[in-house]
Amino acid sequence: MNFNIDSAIFISFLVFNLAVGLLYSRGIKNIKEYAIGNRGFSTGAISATIAATWIGEGILSQIITETYENGLYFIIPALGNGSMFIIIGSFLQ
Repeated sequence: MNFNIDSAIFISFLVFNLAVGLLYSRGIKNIKEYAIGNRGFSTGAISATIAATWIGEGILSQIITETYENGLYFIIPALGNGSMFIIIGSFLQ
């Protein structure tokens, strides 16, 4: 069997995630506590979660490409997305 560094990295990542998950799951008593964490979320955490969900590599590369091709005609309307995250974060606070 040949040593494959990619497989070794992937397997070590999975083992590390499993170990950390098992270590920190000792205080969880029910599924509600697991899912929402006793509602201990700050506005920054909620905003970061929404931003990470909406922004992906496809959207990021599209914004960079369009900005390079069209300049300010594309970047000025795209700034509205950032203000949208601020507005949503203030409502979820």
